[in-house]
Amino acid sequence: MGSLKFCPECYSELKEDPGTDIQYCTVCGYWTRKESAMLGPIMIYE
Repeated sequence: MGSLKFCPECYSELKEDPGTDIQYCTVCGYWTRKESAMLGPIMIYE
């Protein structure tokens, strides 16, 4: 799995925190570790 390029909540570009494995969104505050995604805020409808 690769790194995310865009925020799954607001679709802004994700920034990378230098020296760590954290990606973050400066617009809405979403963050995740590189190579993984926090799926808590995402709702799945059937």
